[in-house]
Amino acid sequence: MKRFFILIAVLLVFLLYACNFEKTNFTSNNDSSTSSTFRNIDQAQTNSEESDITYSQSESYYRSILIQSRDEQRHYIESLPQEQQQSVQTTFSAMVKKAEELKQEFSSDKELIEMVLHDLLEEEGQVKDFSTSETSDLIESYANKKNIRYLQGTPATQQKYYGYSVPDELLKSVFLNGNPISFQFYGYVIGEGELYILNDCYVNEAGTELILFVERNGRKYVLESNKSPNNQKIDVFFSQDEILTSY
Repeated sequence: MKRFFILIAVLLVFLLYACNFEKTNFTSNNDSSTSSTFRNIDQAQTNSEESDITYSQSESYYRSILIQSRDEQRHYIESLPQEQQQSVQTTFSAMVKKAEELKQEFSSDKELIEMVLHDLLEEEGQVKDFSTSETSDLIESYANKKNIRYLQGTPATQQKYYGYSVPDELLKSVFLNGNPISFQFYGYVIGEGELYILNDCYVNEAGTELILFVERNGRKYVLESNKSPNNQKIDVFFSQDEILTSY
């Protein structure tokens, strides 16, 4: 009988030890799993922070380059006799051209460069507010008539017409009645030929219709195109639409 009780006592001690070991092992595994989870979260946060820092550095980098091009052009203009200052490109035109160079060199950052340029042009007062533009009511009425949206093109927000960037890329080779024409837009000239002042530029969201609000010799016109460019050459015509011709 005594041996029986001793055996029972040994079994109880063994069971208690086994339970305690399992509990300790579970706690250890749980702590390890929790620690691993926290490490993963910390790593994800670190990666996110590094990504934000990289983006911020890139934005600051492009901004500094564009500002430098603006300031260099400003100093150059100020160094010229007053009668010559109007014959050279403006400070914001210098920024636009520098932005185009950057977009070619850093194509993966194209949208970021355009955003930085847009902000700087806004600071210079050179970005038109669509909601107060002289053409906004006309283009809205025309869009309702055609049942399609029209997107405004600026040096900082290029639109696509049959795959070509508008205004910069495509407007370099525009023909009206078979003759080349050029555009003065945001202080710089695009293309060659008779000069028109380009006040606004729109492309429908399908990229198949181009509308240009222009001036020449004090008169206002609307030029249109709805054909695919031929070797990057685009033919435009004077609009006959009753809404657009009220411009």
